[in-house]
Amino acid sequence: MCTLLKKIFPLLLVCISGCATTGPVAVPLQSALQTAVWEIIESVPVGTSVAVLNFSSDSTAFSEYMIDELAGILAKSRSITVVDRTSLDLIRQEQNFNMSDEVSDESAQAIGKMIGAQTIVSGSFFKQGKSWLFRTKSLNVQTAVLEASTSVRVSHDDIIAYYFESPGKINTKKETASILATADNSGRYVEKEAGFSIQIPDGWESKASPFSVYKQLAGAIHEDGSAPNIQFQDQTYDGTLEGMRTIQLNSYRTAGLGDIGILHEEPFSTQSGLQGLKTIIPFPHPILFMYQIFYIFPLKERSKLIIICTFQDYPDNIGLNEEIAFYDGIVKTLRVDKP
Repeated sequence: MCTLLKKIFPLLLVCISGCATTGPVAVPLQSALQTAVWEIIESVPVGTSVAVLNFSSDSTAFSEYMIDELAGILAKSRSITVVDRTSLDLIRQEQNFNMSDEVSDESAQAIGKMIGAQTIVSGSFFKQGKSWLFRTKSLNVQTAVLEASTSVRVSHDDIIAYYFESPGKINTKKETASILATADNSGRYVEKEAGFSIQIPDGWESKASPFSVYKQLAGAIHEDGSAPNIQFQDQTYDGTLEGMRTIQLNSYRTAGLGDIGILHEEPFSTQSGLQGLKTIIPFPHPILFMYQIFYIFPLKERSKLIIICTFQDYPDNIGLNEEIAFYDGIVKTLRVDKP
């Protein structure tokens, strides 16, 4: 079943749990990467040749990892081309600069011209308090105009801890995945105070969520960078399940994600007989095909439980129905105490 799991984007959940808070919200590293890539792609014309030149941090291994991640996600876009890593490595050796060091705009322009890039991307990642500050910028090689910039606060996670707190070096995503892949055999995730429990999928674990007081169910990070998870929210609301769904969609619209429509909606029942509502929505995105499923159920004391699954699918990968069936199977194991 793991082969059916694509990238999910927990950054979108900030619209639910973070819009009412003050100050910047720390997001997962993968979400910060997706945000940076989106900004870069939106800022350049179709057909632009882009090179990820350097990434400044206190870990050379982490800088290599981030360059590969940025280039890999950018390469999935059909609207731009990404300069091959081999060409960049040759220039780095010739110019004698370290990819984890700062590079001036003038040097970036000169290197960009050498390798035939039209846009150069650079980034940085440094500790700031209990979280990390992730920044990227893209520079037009011909004009030196700053085309896009991103500054995102990132929460500490196992990947960051390994690069900055552990000896050694990770060279591939496979090695990263082997460190983070942990099987959780505890059976069910139980929230006694809230009064609900749900089966944990094989090979997944329950871990802290940056978006909720409840934990999330998380699968291992795979070689393709996918990081499947399921989030839980509750909100005090005395209206219908449809009304609660409308509140969720309006929070996205208020956050500037556009007029998000409903792809499919139907009643949903669990194995224990709990009656809920399932809503599937597509997200507009220039290169990614993203879907989100809301499962909404009555909870105790006039509140509603919202289970949120977000995943990615491509048009040439006919797997949407299988993805939905996978999450349906998990949510069907939900139990709620006296809703």
